[in-house]
Amino acid sequence: MMKFSTTQSDEPIMRLGSIHEAEMQPTDPDMHRMTLLHKQQLPRPILFLSGTTNYTSTRWQTELINEIALHPPKPKPQSISSLSPTPSCTIIDPYNPTWDASWSETSNNVPFRTQVEWELEAQIRADVLVVGFCGEEVRSGVKGPGGTSLGELGMVVGRREGGRREGKRKEVLVCVEEGFWNEGYVEILCGKFGVRCFKRMGDLIGVLREVIEGFEGEGSNLG
Repeated sequence: MMKFSTTQSDEPIMRLGSIHEAEMQPTDPDMHRMTLLHKQQLPRPILFLSGTTNYTSTRWQTELINEIALHPPKPKPQSISSLSPTPSCTIIDPYNPTWDASWSETSNNVPFRTQVEWELEAQIRADVLVVGFCGEEVRSGVKGPGGTSLGELGMVVGRREGGRREGKRKEVLVCVEEGFWNEGYVEILCGKFGVRCFKRMGDLIGVLREVIEGFEGEGSNLG
């Protein structure tokens, strides 16, 4: 089975500027109540899961994590041997089980600000950004869900372009399911900047495996 780590935000123990690693088994029933460990070196590539979310068991982020863990990428052909490791990665899931919908989303609200700044820092550190506009609410065409994610999409596309100019690799993969209230804008933006955009999360996951295979798996200093 693929060896990888995931991180989730958890406001009571968050520290700005740091990422928290947690070892996870995909079949663990307490997957979202894991113990967080503090480490400076994380396996690469580092993936950040941006986009719409919900607090049910059908989160697209959970689907992606399970698929990558249960059906991992393969080692590069030229490096296959009895000693060659399976490609590794770090997945950062911003889902916060302590999130309170009653929080005021203002810059002077400490829990809200801490969550936002943690997510922004994680996106800056990530090698691969997956942006998903997915879920039952999205497919129903309800206006509103994913508004913040649209802003994040613009930011990560901008960072991708900036990284390319500096010779740094920054991958962005997008999934926008049919029915999303701003579906056309997402498709046009992705088309304009050459970002791969998918209608099904399963298709994105297939490409994501190839992206992970393209990294060497070296450590990344997140201190």
